[in-house]
Amino acid sequence: MERIAVFVNDAAHARHLLQPMLGAGGPTHWIVVACPPTLTRHIGRWVSQPARRAWRERWASELHAQLESELTRQAGSKVDR
Repeated sequence: MERIAVFVNDAAHARHLLQPMLGAGGPTHWIVVACPPTLTRHIGRWVSQPARRAWRERWASELHAQLESELTRQAGSKVDR
């Protein structure tokens, strides 16, 4: 089983880049690392640290949900966070 680590901050762009890899070969172990966009310094003044953490977690779970179904299409493939 081949292992591939993917650093993602935009699901649509990641789908476009990963498309050639999805059909090639056998089962793959995908390691998806979500890299959320940074907040500007102006927003940072008004948002607390717990709210930032909650937003990052929510953003990452949405990103994983969007990509997981496509990455596990190949039989035997799995996705880790």
